[in-house]
Amino acid sequence: MKFSILLASTALAVSSPLYAQEKPATAAPAVPAKAQTKVVNVTVAEAEKHIAAGVTVIDLRTEDEFEHDHIKGAKNLNALDEDFEKNLGALDHNKPILVHCQSGRRSKVAVENVLSKSSFPTVYHLIEGLSGWKKAGKPLEVTPTPAQSGKLPDRLK
Repeated sequence: MKFSILLASTALAVSSPLYAQEKPATAAPAVPAKAQTKVVNVTVAEAEKHIAAGVTVIDLRTEDEFEHDHIKGAKNLNALDEDFEKNLGALDHNKPILVHCQSGRRSKVAVENVLSKSSFPTVYHLIEGLSGWKKAGKPLEVTPTPAQSGKLPDRLK
């Protein structure tokens, strides 16, 4: 008898509003997964076609390397800079981009670790880098060194 009273009073207490368990939250509606960035490795010839079509060219080399020579119209975003991802955020993510470094190594790492997870529709990777571009005789914007320009600093005259 004591046992049934205890059992009944426990059942009553658990069913009271003070002990009522919250209903589980309803699941949020499914959000469509973000489309994954398409990464395409391209040759110099293919890169040239994309550039002619107006793709944004991103040179991932250091500022010094970029100032010496670069593909006409390229933007410089140093892949080794600690603000690289933040600087990428300032670009138009509705347009495809073409990325390169000097030989293709730095840009490959940047593509694998950052750019493939970005929101650009397509990332074209110039696998031969700027070295391949130069070897193919493609045009560059070049800033001559003081010795090349004939304009030596006063201290060297």
